[in-house]
Formats: sequence, structure tokens, C-alpha cells
Amino acid sequence: MLFLYEKRTWFAVAPIAILVMMGASAHAQTADEYPSRELRVICAFPPGSGAAVWVRFFAEQANSRAGKPVLVENK
Repeated sequence: MLFLYEKRTWFAVAPIAILVMMGASAHAQTADEYPSRELRVICAFPPGSGAAVWVRFFAEQANSRAGKPVLVENK
């Protein structure tokens, strides 16, 4: 009987404790606007290859959506 009482107490206290922790951490979740600087994309293939063309195409699309420059580096 004592075990059941402790289990009920745990199930009553745990949600309250979780809500208190969520409220305390809400301020820590505020962040600056992302991205705050340029984005870098690394392409492992040489310039002019099919993969590099696709990477540059998607970089242009990301540039128009993010509003930040997207730099493509071939390495």
C-alpha cells in the first residue's frame, strides 16, 4: 500500500516539476535571427561537374530564401 501511495505522489509531482522547468528554460530558448552571417556549402567535386552545378543551383535558391549570401567552396 505504501508503494502505491509513493507512485501516486510521483505521478502528481512529476508533471508540476516538468512545467516549472519548462517555464524556467523558456527565456534560454530565445535566439538571434538565423542565419546571422553567410552560409558556406562545401562541394567535394571539381567546379563544372554535375554535382557542382546542382550545388550552385540550390545555393542560389537558398540565397533568395534566407536573404544571406551562400558561398560554394569546391574542395
